[in-house]
Amino acid sequence: MRREAQNLLLIVVGATIVKITLDGSYLRYVKASLYPYLLLSGGVIVLLGLAAIARDIRAGRALADPHGESGRPYWMLLVPAAVLLFLAPPALSTGAIPAADPGLVSATAAPRRPLPPAIEGISTIPLRELVLRAHRSPDTLRNRTVSTAGFALPDEAGTGFDLGQLAIACCAADGQLLILHLDGPLPAGISEGSWLSVTGRVTIGRTDPAAPTWPTMIVDEARPIDPPRFTYGY
Repeated sequence: MRREAQNLLLIVVGATIVKITLDGSYLRYVKASLYPYLLLSGGVIVLLGLAAIARDIRAGRALADPHGESGRPYWMLLVPAAVLLFLAPPALSTGAIPAADPGLVSATAAPRRPLPPAIEGISTIPLRELVLRAHRSPDTLRNRTVSTAGFALPDEAGTGFDLGQLAIACCAADGQLLILHLDGPLPAGISEGSWLSVTGRVTIGRTDPAAPTWPTMIVDEARPIDPPRFTYGY
């Protein structure tokens, strides 16, 4: 692989990382807290490519691969960068991955410290936290009216909709689908994948640890909302 191709490949890959970080599309793939690391790593890669080009210009030469290998296979490395630049895949959709085991989610993703009680009045709780509370600290939800948000997905019977959200620990590759069953009136015209804000009281359903189940909300109010900037739960 010629040095010109190596250097250009570095610059394109680094510039792609910087571009998707600055325009926010990186949130389709990784969690928001990785923003500074992505920006820094993309900038460093671009600088490495530019420094290599400047070094070769000063030396007045462009060295070829000593083994005389064709550069064509290496140019294929530009394909992922081109896809991200011009055909960026969307965030994971409702049918992208199967639902996680709620018992596994509550055991592995829950914070080690006890969860505090929900505040008086209507508490707005992220769906991931609500699922954890329902399995680990159900008393914090008892006789409480809470509000949460997620996307609509068909229920098991296919006659209505539940609420879902994709939770990630690091990146989209480890995503797990969280589910909140909905029992009550929902707005007309809901379609799969549309976002809803729901308010009501949460019941746990079966409490047998050997047969974990997703919590159910008795819905008092539900309304359509625009998708949030951060669609994943962390």
